[in-house]
This record gives sequence, C-alpha cells and structure tokens, in this order.
Amino acid sequence: MSSKYFAYPTTYEGERAVLYYTGGPIYYHVGGSMAWRNNNPGNCYSGNSSARFNEIGQNGSFAIFPTYSDGYNCMEYVIFNNYGSLSIADMMYNYAPPHENDTEAYIRMIVNETGLSRDTILNTLSSSNKTKLLGVIMKKEGQQKGRIVTTNIWPD
Repeated sequence: MSSKYFAYPTTYEGERAVLYYTGGPIYYHVGGSMAWRNNNPGNCYSGNSSARFNEIGQNGSFAIFPTYSDGYNCMEYVIFNNYGSLSIADMMYNYAPPHENDTEAYIRMIVNETGLSRDTILNTLSSSNKTKLLGVIMKKEGQQKGRIVTTNIWPD
C-alpha cells in the first residue's frame, strides 16, 4: 500500500466510525465493533507486526488495516510467529493480558469451542485447529458488522 493511503477514527452522523482512503472512493466504516471498523479482526496493536501487514492508521493503540485480509494476516502472524512456541494459555496471557481482559475466561472459551487443551503448544496445531483457534479469537474480539458509507467529500 502506498503511504498516501490512510485511515483514522472519527464519527459519522453521531456514530463511531473509521474514515478510509485506499486509492479509490473515500468511505467510512460506521457502527459495528471496533475490530470490524478497523479491519482488525484480532484487535492487533499498532507496531512492528502491524506495519508488516500494511497498517494505515491507528485507533487508540490498535492498528487500522486497509483490508480485512491484511488484519487477519497480521493476527495470524502475531499468534503463530510471535507466540508459536507457547501454550495456548501462555499465549493468551501475552495476547490478552489480565490488566485488559478476563484472560482465564478467554482461555476457557478457546478450550470449550475448539476442544483443545490450554497446554497445547501453538506450533503443534494442525491447519484446521489453527483456523478454529483464530475463529474463536475473532469471535471474542468482536466482529459485529456495521455499514459502509461511500462519499466523494474529501475530509478536512
């Protein structure tokens, strides 16, 4: 992505929104969850990992990506490259620490919905179990869709 592309949090008609410019029409992601508005299904933080996947803005400490695929790929990279040698439980204590989340409840959700043990090492997961794990993380992080509003008005 070109550095001229950008996105930033704002409001649209009183609702939380993210304004995007990615080379085509200007548009807003309005309403929905922050993860959806940011094209960031894992609520990845802004930083070195998100920069690898075309981060074009920030919403607080979270990265905004130009596409859902970029955000998904960042989440997958963070989980399996940054934490691959850890157990599910240990990864979650880093990914969703107790000062921000109910980490134990998050781990229980993963165990209950995937059938995996909290002690399973991430690098030992099959492709299908990796997909299941990422699906639960996306569910927990919130993928409530809002609406996309296209405009031809350049922001101030």
